[in-house]
Amino acid sequence: MFSIADLLTVAQALSLLTYFIGTAIYALPIPLHGVKKWAPRLIADGIYSLVLITAYTIIVSATVELENEISGSWGYYEYWLQSTITQLSMLYQYLSLAYAGLSSIPYFGKIINSIFPTWVFFSALSLALSYLSFLQLLSLFIYNDFEVLIALGILLIALPFRIGRVIGASFISSAIVFFIGLPYLPNFLENLGLSTGQLFLPVSQVSNTTVFGLFNYMYSYLLPQMVAVTIFGPLIYLTLLASLSIGVASLISGMGGRLPFPIEVP
Repeated sequence: MFSIADLLTVAQALSLLTYFIGTAIYALPIPLHGVKKWAPRLIADGIYSLVLITAYTIIVSATVELENEISGSWGYYEYWLQSTITQLSMLYQYLSLAYAGLSSIPYFGKIINSIFPTWVFFSALSLALSYLSFLQLLSLFIYNDFEVLIALGILLIALPFRIGRVIGASFISSAIVFFIGLPYLPNFLENLGLSTGQLFLPVSQVSNTTVFGLFNYMYSYLLPQMVAVTIFGPLIYLTLLASLSIGVASLISGMGGRLPFPIEVP
């Protein structure tokens, strides 16, 4: 992978190229409005890209500072995510062994499946593990490479004729929003009353500890809690972050027709 310095160097060269293409179009003796209208746009785009390159360090520092002030600790977030995955993995292994043992009893497995369809629980558990594993990979990528994403986004914005402006702005906004927002996920879930600490009740707190009582506990309490805490809650939060990222990308790219700050070209 290219270094951040390499990406910014290429972005600077593209910004200058964009600027000089704009000045060259201004100088063309062609009275075509469709061509001439690109001149001020390209000049403004070149200047805007150079401003982003100059402000790269400020953008990264401000992102880290906001994350510390708003979200808290990436360390705690990674610990929360890993501990939740570990608990679900252990639960899957224990229940698989228990179900295999019960199914070995003649007719007992069919009776259990007719009352409590175990495939529903195991499917939900597998989905939760897959979703949290994906979230863990996404978090690791954002944490390690958000600075590279910002630099790559600036490079794409610097491409002439706004070829990569929307994608570049999306890279920058996603890196900023998700780096700041992801560590707040455990707090978001707790504010909704979806704490992982309430996900697993000790067996001693289950009123009926018979086999059917335990299965009833799994389906009436554990399954809804697990789906809410590990799937629906994080999915809602990621949707909110994605929506915010789209809004920030629109601001950065000037999709509303204006850049974040005015650049007047006569």
